[in-house]
Amino acid sequence: MYSYSTKQIKKVSIPADIDYLIERLKNIKRFDNSKYPKNVFIDDVKSHTLRTVLMIHKLNITPNVKTKLVRTIFIHDIPEVLFRDVTALEKRQNPKLIPDISREERLAAYKLLSKKDFELFEDFRIAYDYLEGDNSAKSLVKSWALLANVLDRSEGNLFYHYYLTKWINSVSYDSKKLPPLISINHSFLQHKLYLRQITALKHVKSKYKNLALNIWNTRIKKIRGYWMNVNDKTKIPKKLSKLL
Repeated sequence: MYSYSTKQIKKVSIPADIDYLIERLKNIKRFDNSKYPKNVFIDDVKSHTLRTVLMIHKLNITPNVKTKLVRTIFIHDIPEVLFRDVTALEKRQNPKLIPDISREERLAAYKLLSKKDFELFEDFRIAYDYLEGDNSAKSLVKSWALLANVLDRSEGNLFYHYYLTKWINSVSYDSKKLPPLISINHSFLQHKLYLRQITALKHVKSKYKNLALNIWNTRIKKIRGYWMNVNDKTKIPKKLSKLL
């Protein structure tokens, strides 16, 4: 089981100064792509944000790091209020769009966020780019920004695979509507890259680096578990089966 209860989500305390912006994220759909099966990934950016905050509250970290981590998770998707939530599938299928997307998101962040929050946003982006393989600002990656990215990506991956496999096990499953393989496989193919990048961060304290590795490894174990629970193994794409 992956999903959080409505009661749990409602208990999350949203910072009063950005509450109106977080509320607007409720209107932004996630997984909004014509190549995804309809009514399988019913989600919005606000809900994703609150679920990720719930994940943070389970971590054994110092209050200072937790405060920065929670704030970063709350603000990093706010630019989508002016921009939009670009699906991971769209980015992978059109990598040339990524620089333009990043530029638009940064501009929106500058317009919407306070100076202090914009700095958090920039630190989040530096860690994001590094984890994706850009080593140009490796020395600038901060521990809490690293954790924020790993948690943010983990939550999205877990949601995606949990509801995808749940649909595959349901009577409404239609093999013709299965998402593109590049979307399904990505969480597995990306796993080794993030492990390598996290491990290579010599300046980040070991306890935070190890925590990031633990979160990332726990994520892939849970995702594999979702797929192993698919009742009819013939429904699992052959190329994915090799990765399980």
